[in-house]
Amino acid sequence: MFWRIILAVSTRNRRAFAYFLGAVIPVKLAVLYLIGPTIWPDTAGYIAFAEAILDRAKAFRPIDWIGGPPAPLFVFRLPGYPLVLAGAELLSAENYASITVIFQIFLNVVALILVFKVVAHLGFSIGQIMAVLALYVFSDSLLFDNSILSDSIYSSLFNIVMFSLIGHAIGCWRLTLLGGLGLGFLWGFSTWTRDSGIYFTYVRRF
Repeated sequence: MFWRIILAVSTRNRRAFAYFLGAVIPVKLAVLYLIGPTIWPDTAGYIAFAEAILDRAKAFRPIDWIGGPPAPLFVFRLPGYPLVLAGAELLSAENYASITVIFQIFLNVVALILVFKVVAHLGFSIGQIMAVLALYVFSDSLLFDNSILSDSIYSSLFNIVMFSLIGHAIGCWRLTLLGGLGLGFLWGFSTWTRDSGIYFTYVRRF
């Protein structure tokens, strides 16, 4: 689907974007290779949640409000990102962090393709298109794509949904019923990674 989207734009823009993408992906992978997945103070909570999911779904068991701790570990943290970590750990218990980062880079690239198509459809020059894409790729996303935090996946899913809808609205493509259902699933999962997505849902309605 996404390569058909790229082929729909002019050859000149397509070639410039191919060069840009050919530089961006190695840079992101080089950051992962050179410094490894970035760990933050919040990372430990996500990892503990993921391990509790894998430990016979302990994270979803009823909470002992009487004899348990005063602040249960899994009450104030959403399960979306821990589920991603748990899935990556099932693939490789040793390299799950790197697998997660690669998945985050993949989602960021998908969002980048959609941003490119929408901006190109609006008639911006090649220089303007590259400036927009560079600001998108080399802003906080360069840091968060390499981090074991929910920020990268949440922002990528948010942008994939929003730019898919914008592209539909301005005539870049037509969303089918199946495509709309898929976007609904992605939006729903994004609210499982960060609760701010719930508030954006109300904003998008208006």
